[in-house]
Amino acid sequence: MEGIGQFIPLILIITVIVVVIKVRNKGRETRIDEFNKKHGTNFKNELELNYFVATELGKKEKEIDQLNISKNADNDLSKDEDIGASLKRLKKMYNDGHLSKVEFEKAKNKLLK
Repeated sequence: MEGIGQFIPLILIITVIVVVIKVRNKGRETRIDEFNKKHGTNFKNELELNYFVATELGKKEKEIDQLNISKNADNDLSKDEDIGASLKRLKKMYNDGHLSKVEFEKAKNKLLK
């Protein structure tokens, strides 16, 4: 029995490490689930999610920013023509798959306000 006593601290440390790893992984799964719900995607692991965030979302944000810049820019077009052009670009982004249905509707409503 004396030999087992010296391993108790080691067993406790290993147990704590395992619990911390499980809790950390649960947090990652929650993050992936929340992202999937928000963006209408179906990522299974963090690698896929991180790749998407690094590539596709960056492109999408630039395109939306360009729409906002063109909406706010002073130009010779009337307001109706400017909104029409912005809606066409927005629809093209949706058709090309850069925006989900929810994101398209949200951006469209923002333009029309």
